[in-house]
Amino acid sequence: MSDMRALVVADLHLDVSRWAVPGADGSPWSAARAAWLHACQVALERQVDVVVLAGDTFHNGHPTPEAVQTIDDGIQMVRRGGPEVVLVGGNHEMAGWPRGYRHSLQIWDDQPGVHVALLPTWVRLSSGLSLAVAPWPPRSLILEQTGHLAPEELAGATASWVADQCAQLADTAPAGPSLLVGHAQVAGAVLPGSEQVIAPSSLWAGRGQWAVEPGALEGPWSATLLGHIHRPQQPGRSVYYVGSTWTIDFTDADDVHGAMLVELDEWGSVQCSRLAGPDRNLMVIEVGAGQDVPERDLSGALVRLVMPGATPVGQSIASKAVEEMGGRVVSVVVPAAVRARQPMRPISPEASPLEALSTWAAAQNVDEVTQAAMLREAQALLASLDGSAQAPASTSF
Repeated sequence: MSDMRALVVADLHLDVSRWAVPGADGSPWSAARAAWLHACQVALERQVDVVVLAGDTFHNGHPTPEAVQTIDDGIQMVRRGGPEVVLVGGNHEMAGWPRGYRHSLQIWDDQPGVHVALLPTWVRLSSGLSLAVAPWPPRSLILEQTGHLAPEELAGATASWVADQCAQLADTAPAGPSLLVGHAQVAGAVLPGSEQVIAPSSLWAGRGQWAVEPGALEGPWSATLLGHIHRPQQPGRSVYYVGSTWTIDFTDADDVHGAMLVELDEWGSVQCSRLAGPDRNLMVIEVGAGQDVPERDLSGALVRLVMPGATPVGQSIASKAVEEMGGRVVSVVVPAAVRARQPMRPISPEASPLEALSTWAAAQNVDEVTQAAMLREAQALLASLDGSAQAPASTSF
């Protein structure tokens, strides 16, 4: 058996308009289109068995005709060269999609060699490679199975549903080499633009957020390749986030974007290689108070200036300097000054509630009249509770 190859692309988000600049290079549309068609060309050059779009191909559930045509152009290019194509449902494709309507990815349902997966399933390719597919879990289906749930209950139910579906896929795995591809939120992954780590569903439940543990996505397959988080990373032993195909926002401007080439040998050993593709240049530049924009080549760059304490005049001067270096400012962030905290004044453990309130008010520089009024109200409240409150000896009313 010869080695098998898959090219995985994730989070194209065609039709996203973030940081669109009329007439400028690096528009979202041109960047996404170039990244997708380049990945299709690479798939043919590398002679892969399958091209996988691992979710969020479109930015919402009603893509424009141009976005649909762009995906179709790439699919037809790939199919003419031989590889099959697998389209995985993501969460963004459900945005604005009326329930019961035909899903946007189902446009390609009947095309030979194209597999559309909106629910967990196995896809068996003609090359002998099998793909376990775990799309983004449909909330409506989970609610149908579990009934009405509060947000914290739904988060746990969703994570459990995903883990159960992956367990069922593992139990029905065919013989031979296989991969799991999907669109999911994994505990332990790092979000772009920060060091914030996705917590387990039990900690995110109050916000209605779910996350599956990495171990639930491991199984008889050689590796798990996922979309959803735009920063490429490896949150589990054999679990990989492919990352977005192009730079969508400033939060992932420092990451390398492209597709992931996955190669398996006849024994199931796997090698994952990130292949950088064409991309637009988003750049974050911080300019301190009284400083100039550092000299550099900004040709074609879309720039976010971070200028603590900057005045409107300072922002204008910095923007002009960026333009002179060949860039274009699309965002200026002026972080608010952090107010210095008042020094803490220790309160004795033996202090009464009124003494503690008096100490706190003095530390906050509350004027004497207001302090007296606060203490009167507090004394009345305490008296109504147990009738035993007494004012501090040092306080006059």
